[in-house]
Amino acid sequence: WATTERLVEFAQAAGVSETASIRTAIQENQYDDALRATDNAASDSGVDATPTLLIDGTTVNPLGNEERTRQLIEDATGSN
Repeated sequence: WATTERLVEFAQAAGVSETASIRTAIQENQYDDALRATDNAASDSGVDATPTLLIDGTTVNPLGNEERTRQLIEDATGSN
């Protein structure tokens, strides 16, 4: 889904008017190292899906169990 054209469209939708340099950077794989590092950091943190929350050191898929997610947030913020 993340074709060069789609990524350029996202940039335009975000208000970027000069997209030629973005297109070139994507086509020349200039972001590959940064993307790989981000992916590795996410994996190292236990992130294996989107969305994922990290609540007080616990990795949580908020769509899996809303009550558990709510309880973890309340416990972490002291708002029981």
